[in-house]
Amino acid sequence: TLAAAIANHLKRDLYSMNLASLGDDDDLIRSFSVLPATDVILLIEDIDTMFESSRKLNKNKVSFSTLLNCLDGVFYRHGMISIMTTNNASKLDAALLRRGRIDIMMEIDNPTENTAKTYVEHFYGGKVSLNGELSGVNLPMSTIQDICIRNNPNTIKQAIENERDGVAANPVDGG
Repeated sequence: TLAAAIANHLKRDLYSMNLASLGDDDDLIRSFSVLPATDVILLIEDIDTMFESSRKLNKNKVSFSTLLNCLDGVFYRHGMISIMTTNNASKLDAALLRRGRIDIMMEIDNPTENTAKTYVEHFYGGKVSLNGELSGVNLPMSTIQDICIRNNPNTIKQAIENERDGVAANPVDGG
């Protein structure tokens, strides 16, 4: 993921926090308190799905205000970089989006044909050479990665064709 690449580049540890698994504000505060004091990267995925309009975490008791305090208030860890993912930025609360909480927003589009080709060929250590099989395939990188994981060098081309043609995403060879 991009978050892992950033952590690797900055030589920092990456911590992933699943807000949905927390029971209440105290759990959230405890989760932040065990993070290293400095130079940490925190990943919170799918933040748009976590809070309802009431600012309460879906199905839990974690409050939006406690999350904000953990990100940049009283519970903030000095030097912490927060990375949040979303599939729908329009659902994010303005209080979360203000400067100091979110300083950079990036939209990650699906990879180009050439990027996907390079990824697949690299994934298989050069044992696969693609020549147009990805033409017309517009898939998120996570789907391309899943196709690679579920197939082998002998079946990847057929799996890509199946995906392009809308055939079920089952592994061609059973894994």
